[in-house]
Amino acid sequence: MIFSKPAQGGRIIKEHDIDLREFITKGHVLSDVTGGVLKMTTTFNTELARRDGKGNKMIGGGACGNAMKVPSYIYLPNKFRAPLEINLTIRINAPELHVMLGGGLLSFGLISGGTNMRDISGESHATGKGRYFNHLIPFGEFFTLRILYGLECMLIEVNGEPRYYSESERYMTSKAFPGLNGEGLEFRITCRRHSELAVKECAITEYDNGGPAWLRPETPVKPYAAFADKTTKPDLGYCVSGLNKDIKDEIMKTNESILKLTPLKLKRKIEGTGSRFCRITYISDYGFSYHVHTEANMAVHYMNWILYNTRREQVKYGGVRKRELTAETLVKLSETSPEFAARMYGNLIECDGCACVGLPKECGLDGCVMCGNKTYGLCSTLIAFGGDKKASCHGKMEFVATPSGFADARRVIETVNGILPPSANVVKI
Repeated sequence: MIFSKPAQGGRIIKEHDIDLREFITKGHVLSDVTGGVLKMTTTFNTELARRDGKGNKMIGGGACGNAMKVPSYIYLPNKFRAPLEINLTIRINAPELHVMLGGGLLSFGLISGGTNMRDISGESHATGKGRYFNHLIPFGEFFTLRILYGLECMLIEVNGEPRYYSESERYMTSKAFPGLNGEGLEFRITCRRHSELAVKECAITEYDNGGPAWLRPETPVKPYAAFADKTTKPDLGYCVSGLNKDIKDEIMKTNESILKLTPLKLKRKIEGTGSRFCRITYISDYGFSYHVHTEANMAVHYMNWILYNTRREQVKYGGVRKRELTAETLVKLSETSPEFAARMYGNLIECDGCACVGLPKECGLDGCVMCGNKTYGLCSTLIAFGGDKKASCHGKMEFVATPSGFADARRVIETVNGILPPSANVVKI
C-alpha cells in the first residue's frame, strides 16, 4: 500500500511497554503467563448482542439498544488518553478476537457479524449501527495488530496492511469525549468462548496534539464487503474453499460420517447470503440439528434441539419443543468418559438474556424454565449434570473450529444417534 503525505504528527508523551503480567482478569477467564506469552480463554458466553439499559438482550429494529455486554475479558489497570497507538503481537486459534478501548470495540475474525466496530466514545455513528472493516486475520500463528486513534484520523493495520482509515469517527466531534478522554480509557482484550488467545507483545504509546505521523492511504482501503462473491451458488466445496486444509478436511470428514447415521438420518441444507458466508445445516426429524458456518478462512459449529417459537407451531406439534435429549446424551457420554462428558457440559451455551419470542404460559411444559422476568421469553432447558444445573438455550452446544473440536462434535452426534430408538414415532418438520 502506498501512502500520501502524513497528517499532523505529535510529540510522544508516554510509551507503555506493557508487562503482560499486569493484565487483570474479569469474569469467566482462564489466563496464565508462561515463557513470556500471555495465554487466555473465556469459559462463558461472550455476548455481543445489543441490549437495553438493564442488560437484557433486545431484538427487532425498533427495539435495539446500543449497550454491548462483554462479561469476560482481560484489562490493564492503567487508563490511557487519545491520541494513542496500540501495538499487539497476538495469536488466536479460532474466531473471534475482540479489542476494546473505552466504549469502543474492534472485532476480528467475526463470522457474519455485520458491524464489527464501535466508537471509543461509546456513542453511535449517524447510522446507529457502528461501522465495518476488513477483519480477516490469520489463525494459529502470531500476527501484528496496529490501531491508531488520533484526534483527526484513525487507522487499523493487520501485519502492516491497512484495513481501515477514517477522518470522521464519532469521537472526533463528540462533546462528551474530551471529558471521557481526560478521565482515561480502559484497554481490554477478549475472545470467543473456548478459543485460545495468546499475546506475545503489547505496547501503547500516548501522544499530544494529532498523534504520531499519521499516514493517509493513497488509494481507499477496500471494505470487507468488497470481497463478496455475489454470483456463485454455494455448495459444500465452495463453503470450505477458503479454510486451511486441516479444518477443510475435518468438515468433509464430519459431513461424510454423520450423513450415514441411522436412525438420526440427518438431511443437509446449504445456504449462502450473497457474500462469502455459508450456512451448512444438518437436521433430523427427531428435532436434532447440527450447524457449520463458514466465511473466508473462518468457521464456527454448534448443535441444538429444535424449539417451536410461534403459537401455530406449538399447537400443531403439541408443545414448545421436539424431544430434548441433552441430559440423556451427557449421561451416556459419562459412562465411557466422565471427563469428556463434563467438558461437553461446559460447551453448553447458557441463557443470558432472552429474545422476545415464545409464550410464557407454554414454558411450564417439557422441563422449560423462564429466563429473567420478561413478559415474553424464550424457553430454555434446565439441564442437571454432575451436581450442577444450567439453563441452556434448547440444548445449544458450541464447539471450537479446530480438528479436536470437530472430533468432539462427531463423538457427541454419534452418541445422540445411539440413544435414539430406531422405531420412534417422530413428527416430520
